[in-house]
Amino acid sequence: MYEEDEVKDLQEVVSAVSSTPNQKDIQTEEIEGLTESEFLKIRDAFIPYLKTHRLPEGFTHLEAYKIYLLNHLSLEQRQRLIGNANDNLEADSNASDFPLVMQNSQKKLPYKKKLMEFQERLNPPDPDLRFTFIFDTEEVLRAVNPPWQNVGDLSAYELQLEEGKIVEIMDMRKYLELKGKEARFAGEVYIVLLDNGTKAVWKPRDGYSIRGALGEIIAYKASCWLEKHTHRYLVPPTVLKTYKGHTGSLQWFVESELDLWLDEQRALGYKNLDTEDLANGSAFLKIFGQWDVHPGNYMMPKGADRRTVLALIDNECVVNRKYSPDDSKERPYVRHSHSQVLEDQGNHAAPPVFIKLQIPTQEQLAMELQDFRLPGTKLNNLFKALGNGRVPISVMIWKYSLWVQYHQYNEKAFPNHVDSSPEWLLEAYSKLTEKDVKEIFSLGIEAFPEHFNEDFLQEILDRCNQFLQKAPILGRAFCLN
Repeated sequence: MYEEDEVKDLQEVVSAVSSTPNQKDIQTEEIEGLTESEFLKIRDAFIPYLKTHRLPEGFTHLEAYKIYLLNHLSLEQRQRLIGNANDNLEADSNASDFPLVMQNSQKKLPYKKKLMEFQERLNPPDPDLRFTFIFDTEEVLRAVNPPWQNVGDLSAYELQLEEGKIVEIMDMRKYLELKGKEARFAGEVYIVLLDNGTKAVWKPRDGYSIRGALGEIIAYKASCWLEKHTHRYLVPPTVLKTYKGHTGSLQWFVESELDLWLDEQRALGYKNLDTEDLANGSAFLKIFGQWDVHPGNYMMPKGADRRTVLALIDNECVVNRKYSPDDSKERPYVRHSHSQVLEDQGNHAAPPVFIKLQIPTQEQLAMELQDFRLPGTKLNNLFKALGNGRVPISVMIWKYSLWVQYHQYNEKAFPNHVDSSPEWLLEAYSKLTEKDVKEIFSLGIEAFPEHFNEDFLQEILDRCNQFLQKAPILGRAFCLN
């Protein structure tokens, strides 16, 4: 697929990266000079080489190794690989359906549907371009998965996801609208049908946003760890899947009659949910750090006895850094932005500074956060995400960063605190060790070692200890051994 000189370039890059594994991660510093399409070309340039070479020691997953390599490429090496990809594109394209615009060179190259045959080498150029190969068929609507159960062996479902090939695909928004349900989410999400009959949710997350897909896998692994100690699942089986050159998460689709965005249906779901399942979900979200808990991210399908069963979906946000207040009823603060101004002033060890705006305006928020120099659009989006002035806003400044408390006043969000927890749940979390956490987050650690560092992992154990110390059980406190 690649010419001999291109393979040589790749070998030189891989050799250079492998010899300097501790080199500082430069992706976040220099990726701004490249468009996402350029970044994707670089990533996919590794595929032919890596398919014929054994993974180095310390890596167990091809996707993780590809991401690791990209994190340590120099800008010159990236540009060289982009040049190779551009040359191949020009040679293969004669007609134009969509223009490909390169940010640095402003050079327009032809792009046509024929290039879909070469997806292993090159992803579609425009990250906002909707897939041109969507199949809106009745097959996806007619397909039905078995009822979701939070007990039993789910390995067969996981195997179906890994081995099955996507044969039908539909935009999730259209699917939900046809089912008469609310569609409130951002990003690309698709409902797909595999050749083995399995129905699943596929979310392509190319480039740096692959972290979101890793978050889905991490949450499922955390759910599997919990199931070993409680015999109850919370997250449906989830795997990494590449389709038409795009890599993302593929999650077993949970069928549910209830639309939890609707108040009456959500109330019905909670009414029929076992209180122990409620406590189980609340603890899982708190400890593993899934902070985005609006009604679109959890489901309550009805079981055989008409009781509802909890399923936690869309768990990308477990990859974010969180700060948990001592008050167990408070939701976590999520790291949002970094301030170079504060870093230049020093004092990294300063305690957190909490800011609460009781009757907030966007102007007040801008004044409080002036050291972060947020662009107008980003500030506006943050203000809207925090209630658009209808509820108080709580933020924190700590370690040169802005930390934001989401969903504190959102009555539709999944509960962050329950009055009591079953003893079996606390006993399970009392067994969570550093080794367990590293295994659960292993894929993220391989791909983004600078992000999933010791501090990140320790924060999970700290939240676990915080939960165990404060969670009441049968009217008494649970004591750690």
